[in-house]
Amino acid sequence: MQQLPFNILLWLPAHTGMRKGEILGLTWEDVDVDFESRKLKVNRTLYKITGEFLSQSPKSPSSVRTIYMDEDLIRFLKKQKVKQNIEKMKFGTVYREHNMVFAQETGEFINPTAVNQLFSRFIRQSKLPQMRFHDLRHTHATILLQMGVNPKLVADRLGHSSVKITLDTYSHVLPEMQQNLIDQFSKAMKSGQIVSN
Repeated sequence: MQQLPFNILLWLPAHTGMRKGEILGLTWEDVDVDFESRKLKVNRTLYKITGEFLSQSPKSPSSVRTIYMDEDLIRFLKKQKVKQNIEKMKFGTVYREHNMVFAQETGEFINPTAVNQLFSRFIRQSKLPQMRFHDLRHTHATILLQMGVNPKLVADRLGHSSVKITLDTYSHVLPEMQQNLIDQFSKAMKSGQIVSN
């Protein structure tokens, strides 16, 4: 198996909540290449079915969304673009141009199964608790909710069709959110920030 851009493949779900197929289906057309708006568009998913790669619109309209990026992610994507341009020059006419943000060295699509295998090997070698690649997406959502981010914003970022799905999926975070809520309310009351009408 050719070398994959593994570092950034790990970074994206943990920092954006994107699904694996959405990450592998991302094209440079979907990314603000000047990185001024700090946005990327999720509007397709990469599948491999019966040996064929398919890049198509997500099944749910809510999965089509815009995600804002932080400076670290922008830095990673700039490095990825430079690396890919070097690979294009190295392989010349052999390079298969699909305009994918993430591709094999020769430009071919990345098999989603290969990402799972690579991630499992990374977890074993790092002696980390067993987890799936998809759990990086869950980590992103859990941290946002623990920070007190509005669940509607989290649902939009994840591409959930409703806030109910988000809250049902991450119900384990709700007790901690309730505790944070009452702590903040108590502080506000004691500091006199609450003004009665």
